[in-house]
Amino acid sequence: MQQVILDSVWKKYCELYATFTPSFQRDLLEKTARHCSGYVVDAGVGVGKMLEYYDSNLNVSGVVGVDSSNDMLGIAKKFNSRRGLEIILKNGDVRTFESYDIADTVVSLNVLYALRDPIEYLNFLSSSMKENSTLVMSSQNRDLDLKKVQNALDEEFSGDDFEKFKQIQSDLSVTSTLSTRRFSLEEMVSLFKISGFEVIDLDSQTYLGSNFFIVGKRRR
Repeated sequence: MQQVILDSVWKKYCELYATFTPSFQRDLLEKTARHCSGYVVDAGVGVGKMLEYYDSNLNVSGVVGVDSSNDMLGIAKKFNSRRGLEIILKNGDVRTFESYDIADTVVSLNVLYALRDPIEYLNFLSSSMKENSTLVMSSQNRDLDLKKVQNALDEEFSGDDFEKFKQIQSDLSVTSTLSTRRFSLEEMVSLFKISGFEVIDLDSQTYLGSNFFIVGKRRR
């Protein structure tokens, strides 16, 4: 019974999360899209907020989105490409996905902090991606300021659904914060280089300064 309740809460969270996209998140999505070309694998596609940005980028020829949440994928599947872009959505584990080698660009947004072993994940991406392909990554950094983010959300949104969204988000974060892994931009630059990526762009002020943003080219 408890699991049924948790599943119901998660499903509602996914629905509400898809509804609210603050300006600072749109900035991240737009910045990410600018680095995408060719065939894209979106590792942790979630509810599909990036899909419209891929669709608007004529340099993107196709997308495979991977996520472990069927509830999120169910929402993402509602997206309809305006230009007939091939979009394939798969349920799967980004840590073991077997087809990163098809990608010209791999996108991984807000995934790293939730993984038990983020360095192992980064090494797996490095060993799986083809030469000269691009990795675009953003996740929580050590300077994460949840209060600052929440204040910005409160300035943009209001209403009953938004209040419900905040409450569910707060309830879910009680169990999720224990597994978070946060890195500074400097640490990510070092990890990228060690893993075989040449850093070509970076930014420490994404998500109101609470996320790092880094782009690398896979070099053999």
